[in-house]
Order: sequence, then C-alpha cells, then structure tokens
Amino acid sequence: MPFDDSNIRKLVQYQLEKKIHFSRYKILSNECKQLILSLLEPDIKLRLTIFQIKNHDWIKEKISSSNIPIILNRINYFNKSSITKD
Repeated sequence: MPFDDSNIRKLVQYQLEKKIHFSRYKILSNECKQLILSLLEPDIKLRLTIFQIKNHDWIKEKISSSNIPIILNRINYFNKSSITKD
C-alpha cells in the first residue's frame, strides 16, 4: 500500500502531502511510479482521466502482456458507464 498507518487522519494527510513510499523489495520503473502518483493525485483537476491512463507510457509499454487488453476493456466499460466530468 502506498499509505500505511492505523490513523485515518494521518493517511489522508499523507495523501494530501503526497508522502508516498514505494517498497524497496519491489522494483518499479519510473513510468510505473509516475502512473501510481498520478492515480493518487488528491486534486481531481490534476488526476489522470481514463483516457490519460489508457495512453500513459507505462500502460502502452505493457499492452503486449496478455492481461492488459482485458484490463483496457474493463476501463472502457467503466468509462462508458460512469459519469463524465465537465
């Protein structure tokens, strides 16, 4: 988990301050970290949209993996069924 604390207020504060610690035991590319940070962005105006997620460099790089097309189909389904923001 990017945020870990038993105190909910601290968890919210960590997110607002963008205090995210990535595990030392799992190596993540810079593109992957960037995507995670963008998904956890507290400001909805700055947070990635579904379209931006689908077109993110890390997703595009992984698209050849067998499970990615399934994930993208689910994202498309969610995108069509959710309320779009203005």
